[in-house]
Amino acid sequence: MTLARMSQIKCLLEDAGWSIIINNKDLYKVFDDQIIWPIRYVNGEKNLTIVFQLVEDFGNRTESLADLFFFKIDGHEEEFVFRKIKSDQWQETLSQFDKKISSIVANSD
Repeated sequence: MTLARMSQIKCLLEDAGWSIIINNKDLYKVFDDQIIWPIRYVNGEKNLTIVFQLVEDFGNRTESLADLFFFKIDGHEEEFVFRKIKSDQWQETLSQFDKKISSIVANSD
């Protein structure tokens, strides 16, 4: 289900006018307990980085997507916690992320 939630985030970004600027084969590549998605807004004037953080139960290093805990926009405080895909909490997380990413574009003038 982790891939499905990440696909939802990818679609949300694309629908909002953002492009992920890495190869598809690297979308789920873990390095140092993180997955990094550099993104660019449609007009090319705004670049951001989405950071997905993996956390293993006992604090050990992990590369398992099942250990994905939250994601955030680098340089911003809000963390968006992964929830069960069919839960109301997950839908609220997606909505909050959509509002945040849209506000960054609106405030970039």
